[in-house]
Order: sequence, then structure tokens, then C-alpha cells
Amino acid sequence: IPAKWNKIKKMLIDHLLPNEKIVPLAISDIENMGNEFKLRGTIQNEDGTALGFHKVIVMDKDRFQDDYIGAVISDEKGDFTLSFGKQTFSDFGLEQEPDIYFKIFKWNGSQFIEIEKIMPEVSKRSVTDDKHTIYEFGVITV
Repeated sequence: IPAKWNKIKKMLIDHLLPNEKIVPLAISDIENMGNEFKLRGTIQNEDGTALGFHKVIVMDKDRFQDDYIGAVISDEKGDFTLSFGKQTFSDFGLEQEPDIYFKIFKWNGSQFIEIEKIMPEVSKRSVTDDKHTIYEFGVITV
């Protein structure tokens, strides 16, 4: 877990009332790195059951060393969304588009365990009027 997440978790715990619990949703450690890109998807298992509250680590496949783009927790329907900037994946500003793959983790009661590493096809790519690129992955079966 990146050090920043531990700091955020500690700050949240310090402000909890008795009997309150933390539910981490859509936590990303890259919010200050821009938002030129956005990706969306839904994770489910082979029988179509949504994989809610699973950790999705987003990576960029590179020739020598892959880039960590960010991480998010899927909601109860298995949906996830992550915005990120070009600095998170573009080595020396040369790479124009990321080559996205996901590492999917489930919570086993005490920690996240990796269950899948997958590089799905983008089902839809669009560019907004303000030049933001959106990648739709649709349903990703793991």
C-alpha cells in the first residue's frame, strides 16, 4: 500500500466516532497527476456475478518496466472508474496512449489477494470536447 494511503487511512481513523468503520471506495493516489484520461469498467466472475469491493490496480504495459497508474475499489455492482494524467504512464512525454492492464484483488478478511492479471480490449474510446480521453472496458470477466 502506498505510504499516502496509510496516511489517509490514519487520518480517517483519527476522526472516527466509536463503532464507526471505514469502507474504502474509489481511493486513488494519483489525484494530483491530472485527469486527461478516464477509464471505466465492470468486473464479474464467469457466472456473471458482480465482483463488488475488489481492488483494481491499473497498470501501463511498457517495454522495460510497467508503470503503475493507480488503484480503485469496485462498487457493489463491480463498477469502477479511474481518472489519471499523462505523467502517470508517459515515459519522458513520448508515450501518447497507455497500454492498460488490470490486476484484480479480492479481500480475504485480512488482506487483498491477487486473483487475476488481465489486459482486456477497450470496447469504446472517445474524446470529449475538452480533450479528455475516455476508455470504456465494458464487462471484464475474471
